[in-house]
Amino acid sequence: MATIRRIHKITDEKFLNMYILEGEKKTGAPMRYQLASRAGRVEDLKMKSQKEDADAVIVYALYAGEEAFDSKDEAACQSLRESADLRVVMVRQYRAAVDAFVYELPAGLVDPGENMRQAAARETFEETGLKLDILDVDPIFEKARFTTIGMTDENNGIVYGYAYGLPDTAHEEDSEEIEVILADRKRVREILAKGKVSMPTAYQLMHFLGEGDPFAFLS
Repeated sequence: MATIRRIHKITDEKFLNMYILEGEKKTGAPMRYQLASRAGRVEDLKMKSQKEDADAVIVYALYAGEEAFDSKDEAACQSLRESADLRVVMVRQYRAAVDAFVYELPAGLVDPGENMRQAAARETFEETGLKLDILDVDPIFEKARFTTIGMTDENNGIVYGYAYGLPDTAHEEDSEEIEVILADRKRVREILAKGKVSMPTAYQLMHFLGEGDPFAFLS
């Protein structure tokens, strides 16, 4: 395999930094590779720390209405998931990287001192105004995984649950431009067909599109 000899940090930003990796390819030829990372220091890069904690979290949540909802109430959960007008919680958010609005699931970085589930509840409220009742699932479904490994060591985990309350964006950050969308299956199909959609969002929405239980794969 290739050998990395030197790592140079070339930016010093709060949320994302660039690193240059230098070494040799498996053939012995020189290697130079660019890496974007959430890490603020070389020693915090995944290749150095070997940590698997999520840098960010994505929230796949079904909308349960305005009133408080209990995911432990199995009958209520089943009734909701079988509802003809079932909706999934989404956001339409301006993304400078493409200078356009992109359809996404609620998501955000895990802050220092938070675990992934705490971050999921906080981000859901900040971006949508909704409260989140999180499902207990097999850890393989929440496990943080690499997003775009060809350019970054960032990894994201996914949290599943039910969101309730009245949508609003009063708590979004001043850097955010967000529209809350409670999308039924018809709207989801239109979004996937015509909208700009992030890959993790598209993957989860494909679970939602079928006529059956959108959480069936978690069983």
